[in-house]
Amino acid sequence: MSFNIKRVLHINSSRDLRGGERQTRLLIEGLAQRGWENYLVSRADSPFSKVDGLLIKGRFPLKMRGEFDIIAGFQIGRIARDYRIPLIHCHTALAHTLGIYAQYVCGAKLVVTRRVDFELQGGSASLWKYRRADHIIAISRRIRQILLEAGIPSAKISLVPSGVRFTAPPAAATVARLRRELNLPEESVIIGTVAALVGHKDYPTLIRAFRQVADTYPQAVLLALGEGDERTGLENLIRELNLREKVHLLGYREEADAFFALFDVYVQSSKLEGLCSSLIEAMYSGLPIAATTAGGIPDLIENGISGLLSPPEDAVALAASIIRLIAEGGFAEKLGRAARVKAQDFSAENMVEGNEQVYMKLLKI
Repeated sequence: MSFNIKRVLHINSSRDLRGGERQTRLLIEGLAQRGWENYLVSRADSPFSKVDGLLIKGRFPLKMRGEFDIIAGFQIGRIARDYRIPLIHCHTALAHTLGIYAQYVCGAKLVVTRRVDFELQGGSASLWKYRRADHIIAISRRIRQILLEAGIPSAKISLVPSGVRFTAPPAAATVARLRRELNLPEESVIIGTVAALVGHKDYPTLIRAFRQVADTYPQAVLLALGEGDERTGLENLIRELNLREKVHLLGYREEADAFFALFDVYVQSSKLEGLCSSLIEAMYSGLPIAATTAGGIPDLIENGISGLLSPPEDAVALAASIIRLIAEGGFAEKLGRAARVKAQDFSAENMVEGNEQVYMKLLKI
């Protein structure tokens, strides 16, 4: 077998298909188009291990039992060694740990993408892990700042934002079908979000904010696309606030792009957020956006220019932003146009280019 130095082994330990997995797939596809050979290690029991159409040379589903699973780490190291792969890219926290174990076997360079914006504590195992990495890719300025404040040298950090693949708008017939399926009258004002039902997305603040919106605009409805372990608690809150006819938790939907054309206003209520690729898609759709200032969101949205920002966990302020976007149609349209222009800075092509530059620097090619 001839040796092609442009080989990379991706590790993703997620049990779900969320934003990080979408970014990993876009990266693999973009790298393949640039002549890279991609190999993938993922959890044997995850949906990502079964995704069809990935442009990979080899797929290796493994059992991953946690941070101390040295056996899995050594298995990954043997894969990299046997396939002569000079670089390992870790896309999740557990993948990062397993990648460090793998290095002892194969000696490959280790790249880590950090997508979360919680702080690193001095002396923590996480901080030790980041110091072991050969290079770290931060997807937002806030994440980069957290790493710098933790003492990671700036030369080891590259800012490479997430990206999305921009597609043509869905057919009008598709949008009309969704409206019929959801029984949404033409006069409805549709507030939408695409986010997993997990703690850092802070749905309780969004639902409480929407209670205030519905009091002002009785024709308003909230559609939430995403699934997660907080569903039961959120359903209880919806009943408590008497919103069962107005707030719809629709679960994970393949046709999320069609929903962007259905929404009148997009909301991102996160209290922690690395960057948020769904928000980029909403921007590209030209939607007026109400979001929080959490994490990397200000990298995307400039308050009053391309959207409205409010503090995290502030339902009153978030409601005020949504109400203003409904009330001031001309202003909302202006923000939506600016958001669409800004979104084009966050393309999948730019994301792939940034990652490839890191690879080439480490491999000296």
